[in-house]
Amino acid sequence: MRGVLKRTAARLRARMPIHILAIGSSSTQGVGASSPAAAYPALLQVALAKRFPGAEVEVINAGKSGETADHTLKRLKIELDRLKPDLVLWQVGTNDALNTAVSEPKFESVVESGILSIENHKSDVLLVDPQFSRSIKDPARYERFVQTLERIANKEHVCLFSRYHLMKALATESDAGVEPLLTADGLHMNDAGYACIAERLARQIQDLVDRPEL
Repeated sequence: MRGVLKRTAARLRARMPIHILAIGSSSTQGVGASSPAAAYPALLQVALAKRFPGAEVEVINAGKSGETADHTLKRLKIELDRLKPDLVLWQVGTNDALNTAVSEPKFESVVESGILSIENHKSDVLLVDPQFSRSIKDPARYERFVQTLERIANKEHVCLFSRYHLMKALATESDAGVEPLLTADGLHMNDAGYACIAERLARQIQDLVDRPEL
């Protein structure tokens, strides 16, 4: 666990209204879920409301399937001006890693630019890295994008939620594997997968809020 969520922690501790922008691609939009209510942003809103009773929690789903980081960045800047969120959850990296036209240095530059934009708006940031999948054709490249996000999070002192390592651990250490959390394409999550991510993410946010040094 790295980084802090100062604004988020202060507002949740005080049971003040909090507005969270969830932005990214298909797994933020909820591709594979049975309904928008089963996508991770909607489930996260419910999970955080339970963990912080009395706080008015709103999680806005700004996912758009198929986007690479540079396209999301353009929308992010618009949404930051429009919504002025307390916290931004930026799910990023999957489509960049799968698109060989995207260079690793360009990806790193785009993500760092996005973090700067978020921080300039006085919002907290929590990066959400790519999901793990056995169907990835170039796993070495894919893992390098995961590692790039880890390096950025460490360098910029921002929080990171690693879906990749969570799902990879389930794939390698669990008897059931990771397949029960995925749709038939082996990449996108199903309702159970989104529920798992929402609950783990809510737990990480609560842990960050409860840290005494904040």
